[in-house]
Amino acid sequence: MSQTKNILIKVNNDQICLNEYLSIPLSETNLPYGEFKFVESREIYYEVEMISYDKLDATLVIKIVNYKPTNLGGFSLQKPKSEIKKLCFVNIYWLTFNVDLSFYKKASFIPLLTENRPSEISVEDKLIKLNVKVPFSKTSFGMGYIEWKQKLYWESQLVNIRIENPYILPEFEHIKSYFSKHFNSRTFDVQLVINKTDGAIQKISAYSQQIYEIKDYAIETLKFVKTERLRKPSHFIRNLDKSLFTAEDIFDALTKNDLGSFPISNKELFEQIMTWKDVRNKKQLEYLAGSLQHMDGKIRFTLTPTFGFLFYAKGNQMIHYIWEMLNTNATYIWSFDPKIWSNERQLIKMEEVISFIRNHGRDTYLRNVTPHEEVLFRRIQHLGAKSQLVDYFPKWRNFVNESIV
Repeated sequence: MSQTKNILIKVNNDQICLNEYLSIPLSETNLPYGEFKFVESREIYYEVEMISYDKLDATLVIKIVNYKPTNLGGFSLQKPKSEIKKLCFVNIYWLTFNVDLSFYKKASFIPLLTENRPSEISVEDKLIKLNVKVPFSKTSFGMGYIEWKQKLYWESQLVNIRIENPYILPEFEHIKSYFSKHFNSRTFDVQLVINKTDGAIQKISAYSQQIYEIKDYAIETLKFVKTERLRKPSHFIRNLDKSLFTAEDIFDALTKNDLGSFPISNKELFEQIMTWKDVRNKKQLEYLAGSLQHMDGKIRFTLTPTFGFLFYAKGNQMIHYIWEMLNTNATYIWSFDPKIWSNERQLIKMEEVISFIRNHGRDTYLRNVTPHEEVLFRRIQHLGAKSQLVDYFPKWRNFVNESIV
């Protein structure tokens, strides 16, 4: 390296840079890879002393001597005299080092630590570590972070604290209570590291294992919460002058009722409803969605008089709309000749039919429906729907397939 025994390094969560072009993967150091993360909101440089070099495995042993170097001009000019494949850190001063971490498991660092304070750390600098419990109800969720106002015993005003997590979405604001259920606590634990100089706060680092664990399950929870609202459609949805809905239609309406704007696709909505434990005709619904629903059309939903699915199927000659409601004993099929009925007219007709059933009931519709040379209608009963001894699903499936011409 350079003539001096001290050099500058630049660190991030992938590598340690020795100049602008030379870097060592973080996995090729003795730092506990995967057990910590550096903060990503700022660049981190260290001045390190080169302790020794092992030519056999090209390992350079270094010690951080300045955790906040101000003169970075020599970084780009550094050139190694020998090949460096690995870096080995010794004597890390934890109280200063962990300020640069957004997540860590201290136990993994213990073999690398020293209690000797580096000479560049001023005695006026002070690091304060606090463990606090924060109620979920007092937090705000943003794009990639959670934040709250914290009272520090030596400060007269509340201090804003933020923890970053790329999995967090603003819509999580609507499911705070579910995080409490997930962690079996109304609060989460936070470790604060506060850097003070001459009595003034310079930096606050915060870490919470619970917040770090908020990942994909939170998305699934949000989908669950929004879908659960469909068991009892809101007054707003009931009063819409509409009978057929896409998932976008439904959740646009729910968004106005303060459920967040997180989108749920038709497919995701169907899969979420299939997780409900009380779906008696689950086999029929999964068959219609998986085997008959055509990729050219969307699954549409009915909310009243009962929650149901309107599937779109293509036969060799006709277009079919198949209405299957939750926990009912019949399947309704309307068939259109595409040479006569355009896609737009088909949907208009189905909207009229479902609206009539919504307003007057299925029995009234069945009593008044008349054969139409252009629209064919067929109802297929779920034979033995309540039987626990005989599986009538194959017969139902055959009746449905016979109708898809």
